[in-house]
Amino acid sequence: GYALVTAVGCVNPADGFDNPVKDVVVFGSLSPLSLGSSRFDDGGRDDEAKRLVEAALDGSAEATPRLPPDAPLGGCRFPPFPACRGLHVVRPCAPTVVRFVRFLVLSSQNPAGHTDANVDVSKLQLFGTPLGRPPHADDETHDGGGTSALLQRLHLDCVRVRSPDGS
Repeated sequence: GYALVTAVGCVNPADGFDNPVKDVVVFGSLSPLSLGSSRFDDGGRDDEAKRLVEAALDGSAEATPRLPPDAPLGGCRFPPFPACRGLHVVRPCAPTVVRFVRFLVLSSQNPAGHTDANVDVSKLQLFGTPLGRPPHADDETHDGGGTSALLQRLHLDCVRVRSPDGS
């Protein structure tokens, strides 16, 4: 199905775990997302990617009316260890229609400095409205462009309701 995503969230585990998440960004798309490397890995491999990752983490991406299609929807940044233990971070994002999402953990706290440490996370979350399966979802030729055209219009309409100042 499809969903209108309006916020992203992450919950770090409480006591008993020693490598909670520090930074995580979320991507969304109408088509399957690559699980391979991307220009956003390691916090961004070029200046634009670094700027877009930072905007997702500090919350300013929500106020940006038009982002590149491959930009993160949003992200969560946690305070330093141990304040991050058990913390639930939710960040609003610009309303976006998605069918596929990818959570990319950029960094972890790792206060003990473990080598090859796994990252401890309790929950990865999306908030919004389920849209279900639109009529003729398998018929891309319906209505002069099918579901893709319908969802693109819905996405653009949602983006247009945002004023330039982000309110």
